[in-house]
Amino acid sequence: MLSLHLAAWQAGLTVFTDSIISFGEQKSIRPDHRISLPDGRFVIYENRTRCKAFSYPRMLESLTNKQAFFNSSESQEFLPEVRMVVNLPRKQNGLGL
Repeated sequence: MLSLHLAAWQAGLTVFTDSIISFGEQKSIRPDHRISLPDGRFVIYENRTRCKAFSYPRMLESLTNKQAFFNSSESQEFLPEVRMVVNLPRKQNGLGL
């Protein structure tokens, strides 16, 4: 998470890391990063260090909550997308990644 936060900050963008965004009636999301874009809108970034089968239900719940946020009036200043940064292990799958 720190690498993405620092990259955004060094690029001169405003970045909020691990901060709550409230919407609707007592609903909220807490994305890993909310980064300002040059046009004034925000984009949400999520970091994933482990993508294992046991974490899929949590990931699905997180994306479902973000979809509800994007359907709310509070999301007008956001791109309606979630960008994910996935940290894959090197050479574990034989592809040399």
